[in-house]
Amino acid sequence: MIRSNIEDIANQVLLKYVSKGGAYKQFENILKGENIKYREIEADETKFAGVFTKAPNEQKYIMINSNMNNIGRKNFTIAHELGHYFLNHELKHAEFDKQVNEECLNKEPMEYDADYFATCLLMPEEKVIKAVKSILYRLTKGFYSIPFSITKSNYQIWAIICKDLTKRYGVSETALRYRLRTLNLLNINLY
Repeated sequence: MIRSNIEDIANQVLLKYVSKGGAYKQFENILKGENIKYREIEADETKFAGVFTKAPNEQKYIMINSNMNNIGRKNFTIAHELGHYFLNHELKHAEFDKQVNEECLNKEPMEYDADYFATCLLMPEEKVIKAVKSILYRLTKGFYSIPFSITKSNYQIWAIICKDLTKRYGVSETALRYRLRTLNLLNINLY
């Protein structure tokens, strides 16, 4: 799917469900509004993050590993699974027990699309660009520009930007770096 189409779909979800604040704060409203049940199940964190599935009665579920310790990763996983729903990906039928397993190492194109949807939903382009420019200007008085290149000498600036934005958007540093790089706001050059 074309990235601009994915971004448009994420923006439609934001318009419908998120009037202010981060999208992660509205997961409950989104799930309720779309009649998707949410469950956390105990599983080995290395083998299972989450899945969007349906029961034999056609009830849709998002199931997330309850052993995920990183709240940013958990939020991203929920948004990723919502991506499967909003992007109309084919659902998997699953038994509702601890044996649910998703092959997360073998990524199909729809997995990349769901990742991109998650970043768009959690970190809307206009808001992220404005936030990065504002923080960068506040910290450096305009000394650094966009795209910001992380180097050993300015890593402390990145640490402040990262702390602010991961908290603001409820994401992990990995998800934040991915989004900033896709928006051409960040380069990493630590060598």
